[in-house]
Amino acid sequence: MDVPGTLAGTWYRDDVPAGAVGRNVWSRALVFAPDVRRPAAKRVSIGEGFSITGLYGVHDGAAAFATVTVGGGAVGYRLDAMDNSADPWSGVLLARLVVADSLEVEFFPGATDLDQAFTSARTRYVR
Repeated sequence: MDVPGTLAGTWYRDDVPAGAVGRNVWSRALVFAPDVRRPAAKRVSIGEGFSITGLYGVHDGAAAFATVTVGGGAVGYRLDAMDNSADPWSGVLLARLVVADSLEVEFFPGATDLDQAFTSARTRYVR
């Protein structure tokens, strides 16, 4: 569920054509939401656009998605793969709301430090 003015909900890469439907839209989505079976657990679903795709768990103690707002600065989330792999550690996803309906994100593979800085590789998402 989208929570306007916050990170919570579904975002789409800014290169999704207006009026696009189906795979062209959903494959470029980024979702910040609670787990449907365990609502206290945070999940990030990543479509195309990064070096990773799929469903990821977020570390305990991470900022609630609905508390990340414009002007709050960048927030780092440590992501763990949800595929039962032997080494689930994936890296850090950095997110910052630029304005209420525009988000910048960047993934840092293998990183453990949440205090990352955006580079030219960041990607913009919109609602």
